[in-house]
Amino acid sequence: MRCFLLLTGLAACGQAPTDVETSVHGRVQEMMQNGDGRVDFSDLHNNSELSEEEREYLNRLYEVFFALPAYLQSESRSTGEIPGIADIADDYRIPPEGVRVLLKVMTSDPRMPDLVSLDEVSGEITSIDGKEIDEFVEKRGSQVKVAGWVGQPVPAFEVTTLEGKKITHQDLAGKNTLIFFWQTHCPICRRITPIMVELHKKYGAQELTILALNVDEVLGLEVPDGERREFIAQSGIEYPVAMLDSETRAAFGNINIFPAMFWVETDGTIRELLLNYQDLETLENLVRAH
Repeated sequence: MRCFLLLTGLAACGQAPTDVETSVHGRVQEMMQNGDGRVDFSDLHNNSELSEEEREYLNRLYEVFFALPAYLQSESRSTGEIPGIADIADDYRIPPEGVRVLLKVMTSDPRMPDLVSLDEVSGEITSIDGKEIDEFVEKRGSQVKVAGWVGQPVPAFEVTTLEGKKITHQDLAGKNTLIFFWQTHCPICRRITPIMVELHKKYGAQELTILALNVDEVLGLEVPDGERREFIAQSGIEYPVAMLDSETRAAFGNINIFPAMFWVETDGTIRELLLNYQDLETLENLVRAH
């Protein structure tokens, strides 16, 4: 077993979970029970009842969830054995109960492919499907980052708008910027688009820059360019729109939740990460506060 000294106050190396961890495990399990096995991370993340410590641990679980398939595949191929719950807990510095919760989500959420099989009694992994894991990793990536963004500098990036203009992280200097990740066919992205348009009309001239990064192509979604452009025109979008590439997506933690918005202050520092739907009042308050 590999043990680590943690400065976060979270349990590790087989220790009993803390109150924070137990609370988050319970919320995830409750959502599974009430949602036919489905777990919507963004709904949990946006729950105002969560403490900052609970939200940070929830973010950590989400990151581990997307790292697990590639980890299991790599360990199985290199050692010939499937890692046990205790080994996973030690390697990822979360309590064994957290690993069990993640494995349960992986096998109960109907949106997930059949990556692993579990023992009904112990919850240990009994088999993995290498082909399914390879396809999952190719589509979704193996590393996702949602924790620890606040206070960090905006990642270096360069994108080209649909009109052919290059925009880099350096162009954001001296401006408050909302970097908006969206899909053309995402219902919530479509529902929030009029709010983004209104926000741009009210504050775009002086107080706010919106940069919309469309993820259709980088995720392999079959959306004709003409359809995307038609939606942009019909929605009255006047802020710049660029297609997200794999390098920029990796720079922003292989973002997997849409819509997602990074609020970047004038000094280039990320001050907020907003996930899923946000109403106009919430976004206006953000503008006024910064």
